[in-house]
Amino acid sequence: LVHYALSQSKSDWAKNYWETVLVYLLRQANRLN
Repeated sequence: LVHYALSQSKSDWAKNYWETVLVYLLRQANRLN
């Protein structure tokens, strides 16, 4: 889904948004582990 969104939207703000979301999710996953 993320790769699809990035391929559909080449704008920098979209890439930065998804990168921020991924980092947030990774941090939450690390907390659970």
